[in-house]
Amino acid sequence: MPDNELKTQLTNEILRELSENCRRYYWKAERMVVYAEPKCPYCDKERNIKVMAANGQVLEDRCKCSYKTKGVWKPKQEEFSAYSIGIPYGHAVIIPAKTNYKNEVIMAYWVDPDISSKDNPPSFDMLYNSIFSTKEKLIEYVRAAGEELWNEDMQEA
Repeated sequence: MPDNELKTQLTNEILRELSENCRRYYWKAERMVVYAEPKCPYCDKERNIKVMAANGQVLEDRCKCSYKTKGVWKPKQEEFSAYSIGIPYGHAVIIPAKTNYKNEVIMAYWVDPDISSKDNPPSFDMLYNSIFSTKEKLIEYVRAAGEELWNEDMQEA
């Protein structure tokens, strides 16, 4: 086996072992689509209306209350391989979450981004690229970004 192949194989084995030893749980905001209006009393639980035609045929159509939807954020706990890497500004770190076949980082997340940051203020885009050490920090960040949180009264579209 040539030296380069052996180095690659050893590097992959070491990274795999490190990955297993560095598993941590974080909170991530998941984007969901929910109905924007409450369900009306005229439709079924899937927001469909069924009517019987004069010839006995049952006709079904979507209810008017099912057309408007909106996006909200739902807290979700996930497990990541946590390799903290400092960045030049020093106000946040990133965690590699996915690598390609060469073990190069292709996706990374900001960890507990600063709500008062002028370089990266709370925003819709930052929510996609951030993870949080606690659910409370995630909720605080979603509110600071001016986004809406999912609650149990909302029905998924």
